[in-house]
This record gives sequence, C-alpha cells and structure tokens, in this order.
Amino acid sequence: MSQTESEAAGADTAMRAQYEEYPYPERAPEDERENFIMRTFARLDSVSHHCYGGRQDFRRFRVLAAGGGTGDSTIFWGEQLRGRGTCEVIYLDLSSASLGIARRRAEVRQLDNIRWVNASLLNLPGLGLGQFDFIDCTGVLHHLEDPQAGLDALVSVLAPGGAMNLAVYGLYGRTAIYQLQELMRMVNAPDEVASRRVANTRTVLESLPPYHWLSISQKEGFALGGLGSDAGLFDMFLHSRDRAYTITEVHELLARSGLELIGEPGTQYGQTQYLPETFVKDPALRERLAHYPLRRRQQIAELMSGRLSMHEFYAVRAGEGARSARVTDTTLIPWQGMDVAAPLTVFADFAEQQTDDFTIPIPGKPLRIPNSRFTPFFLRLIDGQRSVAELYAAVKAGVPDASDAELAGAFDVFFTSLNRGNALFLRHPENAAFPQFGEMQARVGAAR
Repeated sequence: MSQTESEAAGADTAMRAQYEEYPYPERAPEDERENFIMRTFARLDSVSHHCYGGRQDFRRFRVLAAGGGTGDSTIFWGEQLRGRGTCEVIYLDLSSASLGIARRRAEVRQLDNIRWVNASLLNLPGLGLGQFDFIDCTGVLHHLEDPQAGLDALVSVLAPGGAMNLAVYGLYGRTAIYQLQELMRMVNAPDEVASRRVANTRTVLESLPPYHWLSISQKEGFALGGLGSDAGLFDMFLHSRDRAYTITEVHELLARSGLELIGEPGTQYGQTQYLPETFVKDPALRERLAHYPLRRRQQIAELMSGRLSMHEFYAVRAGEGARSARVTDTTLIPWQGMDVAAPLTVFADFAEQQTDDFTIPIPGKPLRIPNSRFTPFFLRLIDGQRSVAELYAAVKAGVPDASDAELAGAFDVFFTSLNRGNALFLRHPENAAFPQFGEMQARVGAAR
C-alpha cells in the first residue's frame, strides 16, 4: 500500500470512529415530541416546483437519504410522505450509532415508511436497493477521499428523470474554520484521544482574540452553529477529512458525473448571495455584470459575499436542466410556501402604502417584496386555488388598463423574488395540497 493509500485508509477509519463516538448532528430522539426540523431543499413544494415543473404528486416516490446521519432529512421526508400512496424512504449511513438515533426518532414519530441500511454510499451500486426518484445527500461528499466516486455511486441509482439535493462546503465562507482546523492540528497530538482534542479545542476557542477571523465571523452571524455540542465542534474543527468548493468547482464536479445544476443554488443565507446585483449598487456596473455568463456571475457574487460556507442545490442529469416550473405556464397554481407563517394577504394593505420595494418577516431572514401597482392585488389574490391565468383575470378586474405584457412582467418579478425566499411555488391543479409545517409539527403531539 502506498503512502497516499495508507493515509486515505487511516482517514476512513478515523471518520468512521468519529461518527460512532460523536453522531452528527447531535440529536436526542425524545426531543422529537417537542421539535420538528424542516429542511428547505427537501420540501415537497420546493422539490415539485424546481425538479418536476410543479407536476410531481408524490404518490409513487422513492427517496434515498444518503449519509443520513442522525436523521434530519430522513425524518422530514418520512413525515411529508406519510400516507401519500406508495412511497418509501431509504436511510443509508456507515455509522451504526447515527442510524440508531435516527431510527429511534422515527419510532417516536411512529413513521413506518423508512427502510434502514447501515453501509457506505460508495457501496450503493452493489446494495440492490433499486432506483430512486430523489436522492438527498447533503454534507457528505466533501468528507470522502474521492468525492467524484461518491457522486458517481449516487448517479448509478438515480432513476430516469430523477433529481438530487446535494450540498458541499463553500470555500470562502469557511476561511475562519480552516484556519482553526490548522491551528488544532498543531495544538493536538496525533494520537490524542477524541475527548481531550475536543477539550483542547474549547480552550483554544475561549482564548481567541476578538479580532480573530472566527470571532469576527461569529459576531457577523456566519453559519457556525452547533458548537455547543461536542459532535458539532468535532465535525467543524477536528474532522479527519474536509474539503470545500467554489461554485465554479461545483459545476465542474457535477459535469464530470454527467449532471448539471438546476434552478438557483442556495444556502442558509439565501439564493440572492449568488447574484452580483445583491451587492453591486452602481447601475452601470450592474448592467455590465448582467451580461456576463451565469457561472461567472455566480463566481463574482460568491467572491463578493464571502460568507457562502455551504453550496446547496438541486441537480439532474445533463440535458434535463429546464425543469423548474415557470409562470409562463398559466395553468399552474401559485402556492404559498411554509416558511411564511402568515398568509400573504395580511401584507396587502401595507403594500398599498409603499412606493418602493419593501420586506416582510419570515423565519431567519427578511423577504424582499418588489412593489408595483399590482403588488397589493397579488398579495390579496394568491390563495393556493387560483391558477396564474385566473390570478391575471382577477387583477385585471381591479386594474382595467393593465396590458397582458405589463401584468405578466410584474408577476414574473414578484414571483421570482418570493420563490428565491422559498415563500412561493407553483403546483399543478391536479396535485393534492402539500403538507404544511404546522400540520406536520402537530403530529408530534399526536405521538405522545
């Protein structure tokens, strides 16, 4: 065995041991009775809109949670697909400790639509699990010795017309984290036990000056959550293998496996972090950048943002990219997402008093609403029942001088902004209503 192969085997052993001792993320199964974790890119309304043109009804649907960890995505999928026809969720992870926690969480919620597999995703081609309509693999590929081999293994079990939700670390947003990782490699002895390495790391974190990059990142609200648990701290600062990607490298990674990104990538900071116009206010420069190729625009935005610590996105086989629902299909129904606690109609009166764009509150971030003379009508009339065509007809009744082009253009801008904030999607009228967050949360109480 060469030195490189020996180092890779050692890292594999260390990674497996890490997740047996510190299952990640740290979850207490009994907390499931009081708490329900939503994963935005795994939501039925979002998956249907972005990956299936708003036409997926989830009546016959198989999901693979690859590298399922302690079960966040698995539980969320299982709850959403509860009672929806012939559906199945397959959980796959190499850590038996993580599997045990995820399985107990499912038992607390009384979910019986999940199958449990204790294995590495690299073994997928030989596991005989069949093909999947959707593969959810977030936070896994960047820990593999060969991420490309891992992605190829996922592609091998992706059904024709299927889609994936993938997430890999972002390079620039993790600058402070990699600085700390290097520091802890110097502080900790190679053979030091895990608990002592964790204790040493906590001591170092408490010793950092306020001007250290990590201290500044925490003050600015960067995604450094989870440090309260030993599992979170170990995963962030002491992991045996950790690599990150620029958005350009994400496109290249996908292309080598015959995939392409669909829709717009997003993170906990939102999809607008990939748009140069989010940062550039000068009209002339904004106009110049608007004509650059998409990947170059994304790369510019990533460098300007500096805070993209995770790239999360949908991917499909190359040539299948034009799959997101469009407002030009006026038979589709605008459907309010579960992130917005109040109906959009409550903001209509406020919109009438505004002359400029404004924001409304949603959990975790404000949502920008582009204002036009039609905005109050859009907010009042979107009810989850009217199609786009019916919405246009209703707006014209209140604004008789509106031309088709003006109305369609205004709604496209309005919809795109809310869709980027996961607040508005499109669905086919024959699809049953998707479960809402409050409805799923209430099932926790029923399981008590």
